[in-house]
Amino acid sequence: TPSNSSAASDVYKRQGRRPTYIPIDLVRKYLSLGLSKKDIYLLLIEKGYLRYKERGEVKVLSYHQFLRRLKVYGL
Repeated sequence: TPSNSSAASDVYKRQGRRPTYIPIDLVRKYLSLGLSKKDIYLLLIEKGYLRYKERGEVKVLSYHQFLRRLKVYGL
């Protein structure tokens, strides 16, 4: 592996899905209000969150991927 960080970034390619921003503070707030995770997912999509760009096309994060990300955050 090269010691120069810029050279390392040229070689490294991200594999898998790019990270999609999830507003964890909003998710915690809605959970405390008693909303289900499915309702929170639909609400966040309606507000314009959970969208990402892939090959120039705007896509919406799937519900299963949303649940996996919440599990990573401990929710």
